[in-house]
Amino acid sequence: GLRGGEIRFDKVTVGGTHTALMAAALAHGDTVIRNAACEPEVADLAACLTAMGARISGAGTPTIEVQGVTSLHGARHSV
Repeated sequence: GLRGGEIRFDKVTVGGTHTALMAAALAHGDTVIRNAACEPEVADLAACLTAMGARISGAGTPTIEVQGVTSLHGARHSV
């Protein structure tokens, strides 16, 4: 399975940050994403994942911390 760790993007990437967030949410352990995209879409995805049970802090800033969980559940989320 996936294991937490440090992800550092050489270049800011919204798609890369989205992908890293989704993977880190279900990875075993903690993940730190550095040079993350700060766009509102990233913060919105983090809010949706948090509503589903993910543990994410720092979304919308260049450093995002994620504590992996074993599973996510359904949630209602408005964009």
